[in-house]
Amino acid sequence: MFSTSTSQWNPSHSPFASMIGTNHVPTLSELNQLQSLLIPLQDELRRLDSQIHHFKATLDNLLHEKHQVERYMEAHKALMSPVRQLPSETLSEIFKWCLPVDPPYAVRNTYEAPLLLTTVCRAWRRTALNTPALWSSLHVYLPPHLGEDICLRRMNGIRQWLDRSGSLPLSISFHGSTTLASEASIRCCPAENMERMIDTLMSFSHRFRDLYLSLSSTDLAAFCSSAPPEFPLLRSLQLRDDDLHRGRIRTLAPDVEELHHSNISTLLSRIPSLKHLQIYKFTIPGEQYSSLPCNWENITKIEILATLDPDQVISILSSSPKLQSVTLSVGLSTPHVFRELRLIKLSQLTELKLTFLRLFTQVSTTMHRPDIISAFESEISSIFDCIQCTTLLSLKFLCHHILLSRLPFIGLPLQSLETLELAMPMTPEMMAECISKTPRLVNFQLTDLDDVSAGPQLHADPLQESYLLRLTPFSSSSTDPSSPPPTPWWPNLQNIRVLSRLMSPYAYRYASVFTTKTLTAFIKTRSDSDYVPRLRSCDILFRRRPAFTTDELGVLRELKKGRGLKLRLNGARCPSVWEFGPDSPETGLVEPPNVSKLSDMECVFGTDVLI
Repeated sequence: MFSTSTSQWNPSHSPFASMIGTNHVPTLSELNQLQSLLIPLQDELRRLDSQIHHFKATLDNLLHEKHQVERYMEAHKALMSPVRQLPSETLSEIFKWCLPVDPPYAVRNTYEAPLLLTTVCRAWRRTALNTPALWSSLHVYLPPHLGEDICLRRMNGIRQWLDRSGSLPLSISFHGSTTLASEASIRCCPAENMERMIDTLMSFSHRFRDLYLSLSSTDLAAFCSSAPPEFPLLRSLQLRDDDLHRGRIRTLAPDVEELHHSNISTLLSRIPSLKHLQIYKFTIPGEQYSSLPCNWENITKIEILATLDPDQVISILSSSPKLQSVTLSVGLSTPHVFRELRLIKLSQLTELKLTFLRLFTQVSTTMHRPDIISAFESEISSIFDCIQCTTLLSLKFLCHHILLSRLPFIGLPLQSLETLELAMPMTPEMMAECISKTPRLVNFQLTDLDDVSAGPQLHADPLQESYLLRLTPFSSSSTDPSSPPPTPWWPNLQNIRVLSRLMSPYAYRYASVFTTKTLTAFIKTRSDSDYVPRLRSCDILFRRRPAFTTDELGVLRELKKGRGLKLRLNGARCPSVWEFGPDSPETGLVEPPNVSKLSDMECVFGTDVLI
């Protein structure tokens, strides 16, 4: 039983209380007294340990019995689960929301829908197998190492999968090998396997709605030769040259460009209802894209990841009056004289992405001549000036190695623009004009670039202190506390990214022109304001690491952790040899970091993560 008194074990009641906690050295007599005092206490400890063991065993038995009762109850509650009462029609609709969205192709993986849904229970399996929409998309991968037996089983599985889709339109992704390899280690897929797989897919070609092909030039030719006279339902076509994707450029035949043009032309000529066309990594001369036998009048989305000359861009846009989304790259090598410049009316255009690449084919003495730069700037402006649209919501403009003196797209209708992404050398004056012309902007991204060979003549940081203050919603100065504060610039702004991707060594000598206090106030008030939409994300990559105070970092971390703000603040590292000169004491001591190429928040010499 428990002791009725605990005070007897209080050290202050001990006959040695005056010695406890002191440096007193016991005498021989005191040592004998201490031993006599402790002997009965050992018996008391053994008694208490025995009682503890007994009660612990009793508690363990009770907990075990409790768990058994809970398990019994849960097993019976599961029978009453509301999901068991759902009609199969409702369950089928729920299953559709489990399908992949980006990319929109289902895969043969039992850990993902739709196959995952067939492994839960018999009722779910029956419902899933009887829902055609779950089986109307499929990603097909045919690697080069498959044996004939495995290939046949895979083709049978594909037939069974697509048969379950009933008569619904199909979304098919068909890829060859996706492994990057050297020329010596590349093994092409056996021709017999590829031919059988193509024949299997072609038996469903009358139902193709979306088609993504990533094939070698040989396999694409086989696909085109087996194609039916027409793909009646096909609306979206994506093409990628698997040879280039795998680094097989040295194995290409000399006439590969003509072969690609012929294959793609054959395929496009059989798609009368095509609306979306995306072409990646194909070695087709830029001047031949606009001559492809495509029903350009019906195209609503075009994306070509190849360098086109300015005339080809004008030709493609002029031939496609129903365009809603455009992604094109323009190559600028020498001052260009347009064959014909005419107004292009794109009344349905909502998304426009144009990338301008300067192709360095000239000798270095002419690369930065003012007249050459001015000619390039005029070409870029001419393309934008040709475009007439009224519904533009998203604009993405990338310009590499050309230091512009003004914004070339300022003639577009920017008042209703919601998304603006820029990658270009940007001056403060251009930034101010951007802000003033886009009052309804929701998403803004600026990747500030430079011309690496332009020397120390860098442009100033585009995001000035005064601009950041005008973007910050401060409290109203009115005597009426109920009156709203003045409307800031970009009142609808919810996502902002400003990345200083300057490559020049001189960039690290210049810190940002706005203070950390102003930036902290901007982020905090935008995240807390009741008068404007709250900030959802903010990414800033500084030219060099800013000196935030401890309080400022605390505020920002609380916004990220407690308010759910997606916040990333990184500062570019400055190499000591550039900070202090070529004879720095640290020169040669620290090796350059291994910089990740996967993050756009990374700089040439690494970054310091602040938030």
